[in-house]
Amino acid sequence: AAVAGRDIRIASILRRGGALGLVSHSDADERHLRTPTEAFNLMAIALAGRAAEMQEFGEASSGIASDLQVATTIAAQLVGQLGAGDSLISLEAAAMPTAANLVAKVLADEASRQKVDQMLFDAADAAACLVLEHRYALINLTNALLDYDELTGAEVKAIVVEAVRATTA
Repeated sequence: AAVAGRDIRIASILRRGGALGLVSHSDADERHLRTPTEAFNLMAIALAGRAAEMQEFGEASSGIASDLQVATTIAAQLVGQLGAGDSLISLEAAAMPTAANLVAKVLADEASRQKVDQMLFDAADAAACLVLEHRYALINLTNALLDYDELTGAEVKAIVVEAVRATTA
């Protein structure tokens, strides 16, 4: 999220509710509209924790469940509401008695489901590349979180900036 220019509020490894840790981030500026590219970047950010676990441990843990849910919802919105699939049909407009929400409607339509799946794989690949490219920042953030449990957005940014500077020097 920091590498993508998001405004980081806090990064934490302390358990909160169902989350075992979190990175709270938002747009740097107040936004009411989002482009498909920006939505794709949000999917990649959501999948970055999975990418980090795959890179460092060889597999992802159950901790990525809510991240997959967020990424899937974004992809379903792109396909079912915003015409980013192979059709301009709004599945949100479709009345389906068995599908109460957009994600269910999109996933019930085979072509839309395939498009969502492809978007998720593409975002996962982008996340994996970013995590690998910025592994030094990942390791430094991990060590700082192990030492302090939580980092402010300013602390995260400082660690990432220093790590990027060190790897490009």
